[in-house]
Amino acid sequence: MKNFILFSVLYFTTVLFTSCNKEIPQRDIKIKKGSCNLVADKRNIAICFDSLINESRCPVNIDIYCIWGGYASAAFRLNTGGVSTTFKLSTLNVGNLHTDTVINNIKITLKDILPYPGADNTPEAKETVAILEVQ
Repeated sequence: MKNFILFSVLYFTTVLFTSCNKEIPQRDIKIKKGSCNLVADKRNIAICFDSLINESRCPVNIDIYCIWGGYASAAFRLNTGGVSTTFKLSTLNVGNLHTDTVINNIKITLKDILPYPGADNTPEAKETVAILEVQ
């Protein structure tokens, strides 16, 4: 009987603490330039892709030789409960360029900015999209 009571207490304690976890689940989101996407509805969190700051990546499908691959960087905004925080992310992590940031215990990583220069010239591809990983 003691074992049953001990097991029950441990079980309910575990369930109680794990069900109160309010972390944002890790997921990738795509955000079109000039728009915002909700990250976690219950916490009223949104990330906005404000502007493309730099696009110097070597074009694909073009017969040129690039000395280096270049990088893209963009300006974003994190809106949490009425507070707006601006930040910049880059596809290159060197010097003052960063691929990720942590704001209010939310880690945001820039995975890519599409379209890649020279990759596609269709009207749909001309719309700039940032792919972010949010944890």
